[in-house]
Parts: sequence; structure tokens; C-alpha cells
Amino acid sequence: MKSFEKLFGKPVIYNESYLASEGYIAYQSRLDRKIMQLVVDNGLFYEFVPFNDDNFDGEGDMVDNPEAKKKRLELLSIVLSNAKRLIEIKQGKGETQ
Repeated sequence: MKSFEKLFGKPVIYNESYLASEGYIAYQSRLDRKIMQLVVDNGLFYEFVPFNDDNFDGEGDMVDNPEAKKKRLELLSIVLSNAKRLIEIKQGKGETQ
């Protein structure tokens, strides 16, 4: 990072983003905080699966019928709690492609 500042001759501001093959997932909306904002209006379908013993086996693989899929949808405010979750991302309206 210092090499860019040396090259440009002034401080460089970095902005984090998360891109995946499915699309643009999240971005850092405030430079003074290391928090990323989820993009929810990009045509992707997100499923948030709580990372616990009910949804994952001993090897860390998701079970066939995890809790989040039974409910199909959790409120985003609940999902964004401090609990660890796996995020499944699908294009369109949730169809596997």
C-alpha cells in the first residue's frame, strides 16, 4: 500500500468491495468504518443459514434441509445479528442455475 502512495505522491484512499461471479454483493459505505453494506436490489436471491449444529454436520457441510430453507426467509434485521451464518447466493428468484 505504501508503494502506491510513493508512486502517486499522496495518500491513497481504499474502499472495500465484495464481488462474486453472481454479481456485486457488498461495498464499504463509510470509509471511517470497516463495515460492508449488502446490496439487496441487484437481482440476487440471498438465503441466510445459521451456522450451527442443526444446519451443518461435523465436517462443516450443510445438511440437506437446513433451518433457513424451512422458513424460506428471515428478516434482514435478524440476519444481521452477530450470529455466524452461511450465505447462499442465487441468481434470479432463488432457482438453482
